[in-house]
Amino acid sequence: MLSVSCLAMKTPYVLLPSGVTWSWSDLVALVAGFTGLVAIMLPFDVVGGYLLPSRAGRSEGSVKSFLLNWGQGVTVQAGFFVTSGLLILALGRCYGLLGASLAVGVLCLVLVTFQFRLGVLAGTLQQRKELSEADRVRLRAAARLTLACGWQRREIVLVSHSDMGFMGGIVGLPRREKIVVPEGMLSRLSTDELAATIARRLEAIDTGSRTRGLAGAGGWVLLG
Repeated sequence: MLSVSCLAMKTPYVLLPSGVTWSWSDLVALVAGFTGLVAIMLPFDVVGGYLLPSRAGRSEGSVKSFLLNWGQGVTVQAGFFVTSGLLILALGRCYGLLGASLAVGVLCLVLVTFQFRLGVLAGTLQQRKELSEADRVRLRAAARLTLACGWQRREIVLVSHSDMGFMGGIVGLPRREKIVVPEGMLSRLSTDELAATIARRLEAIDTGSRTRGLAGAGGWVLLG
């Protein structure tokens, strides 16, 4: 709703620089825009990211831990936002709408390609590379069940996450996807339940629904 409202009111035309050459006002405008966005989202981040999960017993982190993780994530997002904005402005000025659209398309591909690494860099995900023998056996058994049902084999990445409500998902470009599984599932789910959870991700990949979702999201971003 926020994006639609901004587009309807032509907010980008008002906030973003309109000059045809580079100036420091470009950087100032982008930093100011991101700062305003952070100010708008901060109450929602605090309520939805800390207060409600803590009250429901889904998160055991302290206020300090939440603020440190939040600050790390915002810093990574700010760096990408400002860099992307400068690139889009530069190509837009040089090559017009085609150049700006090309920049947006390339940035979308970069985001999807490095989605997992950006999550690690932002501090929201921590990959578990050294698994216990019991965890390794559980994952292998669940993977075998999905293969027996006819799903194509995909790499499974086990991660730790502070929010018990985190359910994992799919990362990577089409045909190079990885299944992200939070380590908490290994203790909460049986092998059959774990296999069913992985199978749902595999179904989204094999039926093309994730690819269509990415295409739709990319089209919406380009349209904006």
